[in-house]
Amino acid sequence: MRQLISLLVILLLALPVCADEDHTIVVVRPWDNVNLLVNTTNYSSALDLNTYKPIDFKFSMQVQATNILTATAGIVTVSYELSNNNVDYLTNVNVCSGYSYTNSPTSGGKGFYFFETGKARYIRFKAIVTQTNTWLTGWLAIQ
Repeated sequence: MRQLISLLVILLLALPVCADEDHTIVVVRPWDNVNLLVNTTNYSSALDLNTYKPIDFKFSMQVQATNILTATAGIVTVSYELSNNNVDYLTNVNVCSGYSYTNSPTSGGKGFYFFETGKARYIRFKAIVTQTNTWLTGWLAIQ
């Protein structure tokens, strides 16, 4: 009987280890080579973070921008907005500001940014483009 109880205790202690959450890093694209016009404000679709269950609400975003056709440098500011009801987005915090790009794959146009949001159910991203049109891609890592 003592062996059975010992076995049950060991199984119960091992259960939390076996039931650990999945810590897979998921990458989603708020923008996927989207053409954004100069002097516009552009919103991504809202992401339901309940789907991804972020561990600590720390994220990273890789951004790539190019204006493709001209040598004019452009500037984009990317920020995030949070909501708990998917209607009212009441925060606006910059991920990157004054991010510069051209039509050259070697001179700018790529960046990597870390940010922490705090808990919220929904997140969406906003890009403001100035000086020239841009093609914007963003890869958001969620764990």
